[in-house]
Amino acid sequence: MKLTKSQLRNLVKEELCIVTEEQEGDRHSQGEKLFDSVEKDLPGASSKLSQWSLQHEYSERAKEMGLDHDAVSDAMGLAGYGKVHSES
Repeated sequence: MKLTKSQLRNLVKEELCIVTEEQEGDRHSQGEKLFDSVEKDLPGASSKLSQWSLQHEYSERAKEMGLDHDAVSDAMGLAGYGKVHSES
């Protein structure tokens, strides 16, 4: 089977898009996991704590859970503090 350069380039682009979408889904699940973890231990934390205290709590918990720092941004978005992603 012979492939032209353009066919090969298109295959690589498709593969990169699939990998990027999978990583994005994983990132969202990390944010949800972080949000749920804090809400489980501190019910109503998203409405009781100040934005900065909540962000600090999410950052500390993300470190403990071994999650990416992006999970903090996602959790803050779920708590009602700004957009999580521009595409969401």
